Formats: sequence, structure tokens, C-alpha cells
Amino acid sequence: MHLNKCKHIVLSLMFGGLLLSGLFLLLNGASRIARAASGDLFVTTGGGGDCSQTSPCDLQTALGMASEGATLYVAQGTYTGAGGAVVTVTQSIALYGGWDGTATTPVVRDPDAYPVTLNGEDARHVVYIAGDIAPTIDGFIITGGKAEDGGGIYVYAASPIIQNNVITANRTITSGTYYDGRGGGIYVGGSSTATVARNHIISNTSGYGGGVYHDGSTTITITANEIAGNLASYRGGGITIENAPDIVQANLISGNIAANDGGCMLLWAAASQVEANWIVNNAASIGGGISMGNNATPSLTNNLLISNTQDGLFVGSSSPAVINNTIVGSGLGGTWYGIDLRSSATCSPPYCTTGVYTNNIVTGYEVGIRGTGPITPVIDYNDVWGNTVADYNLPSGVVTGTHNISLDPLFVNPAADDYHLQSVSPCVDAGDPSGVPPAPSTDIDGDQRPVGDRVDIGADEYAIHVYLPLVLRNAQP
Repeated sequence: MHLNKCKHIVLSLMFGGLLLSGLFLLLNGASRIARAASGDLFVTTGGGGDCSQTSPCDLQTALGMASEGATLYVAQGTYTGAGGAVVTVTQSIALYGGWDGTATTPVVRDPDAYPVTLNGEDARHVVYIAGDIAPTIDGFIITGGKAEDGGGIYVYAASPIIQNNVITANRTITSGTYYDGRGGGIYVGGSSTATVARNHIISNTSGYGGGVYHDGSTTITITANEIAGNLASYRGGGITIENAPDIVQANLISGNIAANDGGCMLLWAAASQVEANWIVNNAASIGGGISMGNNATPSLTNNLLISNTQDGLFVGSSSPAVINNTIVGSGLGGTWYGIDLRSSATCSPPYCTTGVYTNNIVTGYEVGIRGTGPITPVIDYNDVWGNTVADYNLPSGVVTGTHNISLDPLFVNPAADDYHLQSVSPCVDAGDPSGVPPAPSTDIDGDQRPVGDRVDIGADEYAIHVYLPLVLRNAQP
């Protein structure tokens, strides 16, 4: 699942690379203290009491007793279930793992010290959430789920907060066809407005969306997660988003694989905002980084796409705004195109690829920006350099802008995963001055843009960075 490499990248980010604020301050051993309320219920693996803190009950008893707004504190251990799910949530309740099991108040929970595992035993959903409810799932290891959709967590027409969990080794049922289910780790469908934050979503499998799958017209937010080592037997190894205007922000998405396209992410007819993510070492037959199709119209800003194969970004029959990203290939064989723009020969609007590609760095692929079919992109103010076969390979009649450059971007230390710009980089103050379309107002670090007269090219805006010692950085509340 490439977890060791993923951890290496995280450490590199912390000590010298581009730091995503708040990322990976999750399940970090810090105790959480809460005041017990009259509606609180307490759970242990062998509990047979009245669900009070001094006399805990078992999990299913607590779920049955819970009323709207109740909080369940779950103590260390492994919990299984029968029927369709280990935990079925039908009300707006909060489930918190990591309770220390003591009868003293205030309530103390520490999910690292007192791990709570919900195990579907490869037979059922682990967590099932449906209806007009807004529950919270916080501090669990969610594993062993198996279902048609949403092996780990299944959400339909609900608004849950799913945070601070480890969601791992869940899968959808394999049918033997291209379908093979949706959302191995998390499935979200219907009119849901879920928040998925600060989770480790690792080594889940499905047909579409090995880690996370969402289909719907409403917005879900996927932020500050580690999404690593997930597998899609068809499309969208890490994430698949269909038809939705989701926000995907400040995640580390690494080592995911799709058999077809979208190793990191598939955007299908989606108008999503994809911002300030580290997208590293993902792979697919096409679009190893991000793949989009079916008139997708997403906005991609301030992302780092590093060493994804076969392509960094695949755009099929879509019209994205791709602004201020850094797209770096491995420089090895099999890394085809930094940006691959395609339309079918018989396409008609809006299914012919267009879009705006501005202020991006593209380097280290065989071809930097490549296109086929009747495409009409706007390509200007980019630095496309150091691609082994050609920087551009575009159809006759496609003209790039007059402000592109082809110069070494002078990263600080790419061997150590540090893609900041040096002060003498030709990308500094070289972005589009017109503001149409607008560049993001901050960079991947959260630094203000522009620092100088014009925005810089790439995900980083040059600034003098002062890095806190790691111990101080992790001391944030």
C-alpha cells in the first residue's frame, strides 16, 4: 500500500517541504476531555449495565437506547455485529471512540491509547448512515467491511461528520464485471452533505472509488485526509466524484491505483474544487494523477502532482480551470504526459475539451502538454520545461499563448520533496497579470498571493518561510 513511502513524504513535508496547515494532526495521542451530559451513553465490549459511565452497556444496547442528540462513548476493544452493518445510525447522534473506560469525570478519550475497532468481518457494512440526520463518527478503526457499495461507511441522503478515523481494508462486492461496487472505504449518495476530515483512508478496494466515492448534486467536503494505497478495479483509485460540486482540499493522496483511469482521482461530470492537495505516486492506465471526463468542469488550484503515472492530468471531453499547479513527473519511462488533453474526433460541444491552463509548472514527463482531437484550450503563462521528448505536442491549429516559458523552475530541493521556489526562480512574478481567470489568493502553504507585482507560476508563491520545530507544530490545539 506504499505506506512507508507515504510516511516518508509526510516527514519531508514537515521538515522542509510544502506544509499543509493542520494536516496529520489527527489521532496524535492527545487526550480529549468532555463533560458528561445526561444523554451520554457509555459502551464497553462486555458491558451489560444501564449504559451509564459507572455501568456501561454493549454497543447495540446503546444504539437502541440513544435518542436524538445523544453522545456514545466507546471504550477500547473490537466490536462486531450481525445483519447488514456493525453500526446502523438513524438519528443525529455522536459516536466517539477512545474512551478510557473509567468512571471518573470529566470523560477522557484517547483513540491512540485506547483503540476502538469496528469490524465488519468481511460480511457487512461497518457503518450505515441514512436519512435526514447529521451524526458524528469520530475516533474509530473501521475495517473488514464488505458490501455492494460502501464497505467501510455507507451514507445516503444524510449529513454526517466523519473525522479522525482509520478506515482500512474494506471492500465492495466483486461481481466479475466492470462495476464491482462503489466506495470501498466510504460511499456517499443521495442528497448528502457529508464532511470527511482528518481520516486515514488506507488500503480499501472497489470498482469505482477505492477510498471514497460520491455521486450527487450536493457538496461534500473532503479535507486534510491521508488517502493512500487504495485500489479501484476500474476507475478512481483514491477518490471518484460523479456529478457533484465537491470540495477536495489539503489532502495527501498517495500510492493509489486504478486499473483504467484516475489513479488518484476521477472527476466525472463534476464541478468540484480541488485545491492544495499533495498528489503523489498514484498510477493508472491513463490519468495516474487526476482524470476527468463527461463534461467535467472542475477548478484545480495550488495542487502538487508529483511522480504520477501514466499522466499527471488527463482531460477528456471536459473544460476545467487548471491554475497554479505544479506537475512533476519522475523523469523515467512510462511517465507519458504532464497534461493530456483529448476529444473524440466526432465530439460536439460541450463534450469537446476546452478549459484554461494558466500559471502551471509542468516538468519531468515525456511530453509536457499533449493533445489529440478537436480541442480548444487556453494555454498561457506556464513553465513547461525539461520533458524528455517534447514540451508541447498539440494538434495543428492549437496555438499556445505568447507568455509561456521553458526554463528550469529552480525548486529548492525536489530530492527532499521540497517544491518551493528559490528566490531566483524564473517562475517568480511570471504569472498572468490580468486576473482573468483569477489566480488563487493564497498558495499551497496559505501564503498570500501575489507577494510581488505578479502572481508566481506554480503551486508555491515565493516567500521566506520560517519552520517551527516539529514538537511546537504538533502542540497546536
